[in-house]
Amino acid sequence: MIQVKGSDYPAEAAALVAHLSGREFQRAFADISPLLPARLDALEAFPLPDPAYYTLVKQALLIGRTTPAIALWGMVEDRLVTALSHTIAAMFDDPQADLDGLIDQYILPVARRLEISLAHM
Repeated sequence: MIQVKGSDYPAEAAALVAHLSGREFQRAFADISPLLPARLDALEAFPLPDPAYYTLVKQALLIGRTTPAIALWGMVEDRLVTALSHTIAAMFDDPQADLDGLIDQYILPVARRLEISLAHM
């Protein structure tokens, strides 16, 4: 969680960050969300399907990564952002454009190339 430098309301922004990252909020959020809490001291309130997962989840929170690393994620993100940018630009250029056609033109070729690139990982 971050607070934007130069905020017009720095005290309020800091209070919001403190509230959202606080133990009580994290415990309450665990009741309504499938996301892991950001605090170890709120983890006991998170409903794990098997108590044996606790050690694994605790370790994930300690290292700051709750999902496994994805090889070449930077490349994947770059290609998708570029394809989406072209798609959005084309939509603004022609609001009546066929969205399926734009997806076929910009997104599907990237998806096919990524599938080939990542298939050998």
